[in-house]
Amino acid sequence: MIFTQFPGEISALVAALFWAIASVIYANVGTQIPPLGLNLIKGGIAIGLLLLTITLQSGVNCPNFPPGYSACFPSVASSV
Repeated sequence: MIFTQFPGEISALVAALFWAIASVIYANVGTQIPPLGLNLIKGGIAIGLLLLTITLQSGVNCPNFPPGYSACFPSVASSV
């Protein structure tokens, strides 16, 4: 099956598709909502999705790294 032969390429195309859709949505919404409000909404969505990702990956076994280094959760590492 083609989906299993080219997972990286398909993932890249899907990411580009989502990026294009989000750009069109934010361009249209940006004419109705002020920039500060739009950024707060985007930030809230991003935080929600990051928390969902961290929650879903909480059972994933990560390799042992030195203290203070977190490769499994970059959002946690960037807040330190």
